Amino acid sequence: MNLKYIIVNETGMHRTNNEDAVCFVKPEKPWVEQAMGSLAIVADGMGGHAKGEKASRLAVEIISKEYYAKILPPAKALERACLIANNTIAKEGSTIDQSIGTTCTAVAITHKDLFLLHIGDSRAYLLKSKKLQLLTNDHTLENVGLGQNSAANYSKNILTKSLGVEAAVDCPAEIIKIEHQLDKTNRILLCSDGLYSYLSAKEMESSLIEMSLTQIGQHWVKWVLKRGAADNFSFIVLELDSPH
Repeated sequence: MNLKYIIVNETGMHRTNNEDAVCFVKPEKPWVEQAMGSLAIVADGMGGHAKGEKASRLAVEIISKEYYAKILPPAKALERACLIANNTIAKEGSTIDQSIGTTCTAVAITHKDLFLLHIGDSRAYLLKSKKLQLLTNDHTLENVGLGQNSAANYSKNILTKSLGVEAAVDCPAEIIKIEHQLDKTNRILLCSDGLYSYLSAKEMESSLIEMSLTQIGQHWVKWVLKRGAADNFSFIVLELDSPH
């Protein structure tokens, strides 16, 4: 399966460092790709400056490596990779005596299905039949109904789950199987909250229907920067590469 994609990873207007990390991996060996598909990941670190950067970078590096370390069913491989990443980040935090962590949203795109790994408030979307579907739930106080109080203005950014905050025995993220075979009318979007905080779902849907990957990258960066870009923002958009 050949995929085309665009990756954007921007610092924004007010930050001096970038705590987001994004990657796409397609295995070189065809039998590995046949069994486990290609993998896209977005992570948004926290813990302040270099610590947040390190958490998101570790998440992306470890999950992209460990997912393919053994030939396993994709859901099991994601669970395994996630647990290793979580505990590595937690250990890193303990060595500096500070809790660090990161959101992480990943999708393994196989020939038959999609497999999501999700923790935090980064998001995955699927454009299907010209409708943009949100595939993930934000793990925030606001989303679990705890934001209806005097702190409501702050609650939407407070995470109830994140990767690496503490060591775990089991994978702390949601692993979701979506029985959908990607076709040429579909697009997949993974993004950090720095994107969807400035673009509405309708704007993203219209762009994904009407624009090329290059145009999406250019327009979304311009729109987010023009609207303030107070946070880092990152995204990856993927589609099937049509044979010529």
